[in-house]
Amino acid sequence: MDDLYARLIEYPTDDLYGARQFHEVEADRQLQKQLKLLNNIPGSKFLGTLTGGHSLLDALRLPIHTLPYLYTLLASVQVQNGVFPSDPLWLRVQDFVFGFDPFQVRYAGNEFKRLLEAVAEGAEAAKNSSAAAILIQQALLRLDPSTSTFTSLHLLLVRLCLRSRAYSEALPILDNNIYHIAPSKSGLAERQHRALCSLKNASATFITQEAGFSSTIEYRHHLQYHLYGAMLYILAKKWERALFFLEIVLVCPTANTASMIQIDAYKKWVLVCLLQHGKSLHMPRGVNPSAAKLYRSMCKAYESISDAFKKPSPQKLRIEADAGEKIWREDCNGGLITQVISAHQRFAVSSLSKSYISIPLSAAYSLAFPPTTTLDETYTYIADLIATQQLNATLHANSDDPATAVLRFTTPSSSTSSSSQPNGTGAGGPDVDKTPELLAQTARIEGLSERMRETKHRMEVGTRFYAEALAKARKAEAEGKASGSGAAEHPGRDDDLMDTL
Repeated sequence: MDDLYARLIEYPTDDLYGARQFHEVEADRQLQKQLKLLNNIPGSKFLGTLTGGHSLLDALRLPIHTLPYLYTLLASVQVQNGVFPSDPLWLRVQDFVFGFDPFQVRYAGNEFKRLLEAVAEGAEAAKNSSAAAILIQQALLRLDPSTSTFTSLHLLLVRLCLRSRAYSEALPILDNNIYHIAPSKSGLAERQHRALCSLKNASATFITQEAGFSSTIEYRHHLQYHLYGAMLYILAKKWERALFFLEIVLVCPTANTASMIQIDAYKKWVLVCLLQHGKSLHMPRGVNPSAAKLYRSMCKAYESISDAFKKPSPQKLRIEADAGEKIWREDCNGGLITQVISAHQRFAVSSLSKSYISIPLSAAYSLAFPPTTTLDETYTYIADLIATQQLNATLHANSDDPATAVLRFTTPSSSTSSSSQPNGTGAGGPDVDKTPELLAQTARIEGLSERMRETKHRMEVGTRFYAEALAKARKAEAEGKASGSGAAEHPGRDDDLMDTL
């Protein structure tokens, strides 16, 4: 066993791992050699005991021994038929997830995925899905901080979070937009002639199905990820982001029809539009017209809710909500309907600002509240809206009697400035530090620019490529004319470019 340990820690060497200048070619050679060794060792060999009674997991160091540590973990999981949150082995998995070398793991994508799937399976069996969600989230972020290449592990994570209602564990992944879907082959890395561990490799070059990081990706998986992601954003009440995810589902190409996933997304989209904007929105651009008709025809109850929301009186909305109670329950949208009813009240109060600068509370009560509500409840409700910054207004009363109160609407700028400090350093003062906001915006722009550069390279749409493709097209056209063939024999130049791609 000691001999095996000596062979496992032979590569990568300490001097290479700690070098200031990372030597990619030499690192790739050493890691490939170590991988070949690991794949030729039977799983049972990893479970022996070293001199002194220590196991391999005790002796191996992270992150330098990432690959042998991963293989030993998998062998241990296989022997005990899984790994569960209450097991001591779970702590070993946790150590690995928080300490592995992301560059070494690129060489063992299948083993990496198998370990995380075993973690998910064990946690679900123990009815503790959130424990697995934490580890999978950390593993994905450590492998690729951008998490921009969609894999089956992304879908696994959002499913776990949805089952455990642990939306906070999914948000760090969901907040990063998907720019690529894990390709079946890693052809791009081969064309670049770069080592797999190269620091310059974009995530889509090594996170592939061929490398084992993802199971086969089907069309519905991408839809499910964004629908489940939208549901998690709804739990977090991040309405704008939820709308973005739902619209991705709605605009996905269809053959003049729509899937049940898309219909479910449309139902939620109608309700979230009301919660975020207080009104229904036009169908997102890019939705197939036939699919749009199908959405509306199969979601008439939701369209009725949207129409009732436009009415100033809440009675119509409550009648529609009660009439469709069975539908909401079957669609698991009862909670959203309840929030829509509550939002109607809020938007009804806010809409008074379009007609009034100030209004007695008793008048606002008669215009925007149902008869079952008391004036005291109205005062408390509006005060809460103002305190939580959901309504730009102030309440003035000469006494403790709500009947004497006056509701005055303000603009966001005036309400902000009124809360500023006298020296101008308050919320709206000139000394507000905008640095964090500017840095975050700069990071988003730089990230988007990087994705655009990746896409440009992946599609090979550089100027050199265009020049070569254009020259090839002109040459083919000249040869066609010389041979007496007509222009009809040659497709347009756009077709030529696509053929070249």
